[in-house]
Amino acid sequence: MVSFLIVSHGGFAEGLIDASQMIMGEQEKVVGIGLQTEEGPEQLKEKMKKEVENLDEGDGVLVLVDLYGGTPGNSAAYLLEMKNKIEVLTGINLPLFLELLNLRNSQSLKELVDSAKSLSGKGFKVLSEIL
Repeated sequence: MVSFLIVSHGGFAEGLIDASQMIMGEQEKVVGIGLQTEEGPEQLKEKMKKEVENLDEGDGVLVLVDLYGGTPGNSAAYLLEMKNKIEVLTGINLPLFLELLNLRNSQSLKELVDSAKSLSGKGFKVLSEIL
């Protein structure tokens, strides 16, 4: 099973996990880290590296980041040196996260990344066009 590390600004990561567990129940091997105002990129990198090492049981870790170009995403890029162990996706949202949780037992890390790319826009709906 692929593990997940969610990294965000503030409490978004923990909120995303909380919302997903409200919908799907408790999830194992899912950890959230929020960059706090008093922290810098180096502290965040160290926390992420430690969590990746704790989470990986051989199937890899998918690091899900809130925003491309922000400190969490830029810091997560340094984790890519742990080749074949992690992948980093930016722009995580609840619909995509729920889909990935459903798929992680049956897909490899690479397959999950491919699924995320194909699913990424499917959670976005314009209600006035539907109703």
